[in-house]
Amino acid sequence: MRVLTPLELLTAILYGYLGTALPWNSTFSIVQGLHFVVVCLAGIAIGVGAWQRARWVSKAAVFLAAWVGIPTFASAAGVVRVITQHASPAVGLSFGMVLLGAICQLLALILALQGLEERKA
Repeated sequence: MRVLTPLELLTAILYGYLGTALPWNSTFSIVQGLHFVVVCLAGIAIGVGAWQRARWVSKAAVFLAAWVGIPTFASAAGVVRVITQHASPAVGLSFGMVLLGAICQLLALILALQGLEERKA
């Protein structure tokens, strides 16, 4: 499961940056910032656990992928909206970072599902 390490750490870096870039002056940005902090800490923990080949990594990676959200048609619609409405570079960059994190989590989800073992009764 060491192959999960770079994906989880890249997600942690992206979401950590997004969390520190928020103004943290309104209820919405505080809640959103807490989301980014949780994803950052979980990504670091799962990345380290994957490097150490911990048994819980596959389940935690599936949970984190669900928490972050994997790319969907809504993500594709967001990309189209950012492109067609000529969003500011800051909006495009932050949306791109979230989308890159979601793609990392999609790849991590696929790898984690392959790593899950079926328990025998």
